[in-house]
Amino acid sequence: MLDTVTEHIINVTGCACNINGHPALVAENVGIFFIEDMPEWEESWENKRIRAIGNLQLQPGAKQNIISKPVVQLLLH
Repeated sequence: MLDTVTEHIINVTGCACNINGHPALVAENVGIFFIEDMPEWEESWENKRIRAIGNLQLQPGAKQNIISKPVVQLLLH
C-alpha cells in the first residue's frame, strides 16, 4: 500500500507562535498546526489570535499537522 497524502479544507482559530523557526497556530484543545510556505510570524502577529483557512495535509504516520495554501487573518478580538 502506498503512503498517500490526503487534504481536507480546515478553518481553525488559535494563537500564532513560532516553533523551531516555523510559523504555527496553537488551537486550544485541538492541537498545533504548522503553516506551510511562510516565514516565521512577524513580531506584531506573535501571540495574537489568528484564523487560518487552508488544506490540512493528512499523511499516514505523520506527527505534525500542516496547513498548506493558507489564508491567514489577524483577529482583533
